[in-house]
Amino acid sequence: PPLCFIPRGIDNSTGGFLATTSDRWGPLGKGHTLGFSYGYSTHYLILRDSSTSRHQGATVPLEGDFLSGIMRGAFSPSDGQLYVTGIDGWGDYSVSDGCFQRVRYTGEKLRKPIGFQVHSNGIRVDFSTKKSATSFRNYFVQQWNYEYSPQYGSPEYSISDPESLGHDVVSVCSVQLLESGSSIFVEIPQIEPVMQMHLRMHLKDEDGIAFE
Repeated sequence: PPLCFIPRGIDNSTGGFLATTSDRWGPLGKGHTLGFSYGYSTHYLILRDSSTSRHQGATVPLEGDFLSGIMRGAFSPSDGQLYVTGIDGWGDYSVSDGCFQRVRYTGEKLRKPIGFQVHSNGIRVDFSTKKSATSFRNYFVQQWNYEYSPQYGSPEYSISDPESLGHDVVSVCSVQLLESGSSIFVEIPQIEPVMQMHLRMHLKDEDGIAFE
């Protein structure tokens, strides 16, 4: 089985993947994986939960739209920043025939998940900055399955009614700010194995800055 399925809303045509190797790219430096979207001209973070023998993955969208569909990326040995190249072809949202662009870490706080771990009753999400307490009403969870087949892509099927198209909303019972202050535990009593779970969070960091 794959590490994870990348939802079409994140990437409709993948341009490649890259392991981060720079010690100058902030919290997303060494030990992470990036995905490049040729179709959407964007990039995203791929997180890995290796706590059990069945590894699992999660995708986190990153800000920034490139001028062309990204195909390759590399970290420069001179400045430690990410450089990407892209092209324009069929089925993409490019605005230019090609591009060569840099993604630079500015030194500011990164308000993104940098790790996660799945438990039998919920999901722990780790951040690089500390959070303030938040209500479980600021969280939304839905899930669905795909038809794994030779076809190009798949409809999205309900878990509760596998013959029907659609998503199932999942109840969040509580949200706990863990002792570290930089991790939260989202309690989901009815968590179960699925191909795709979408967790949307409305948060505030210790400086009171809201982010999603």
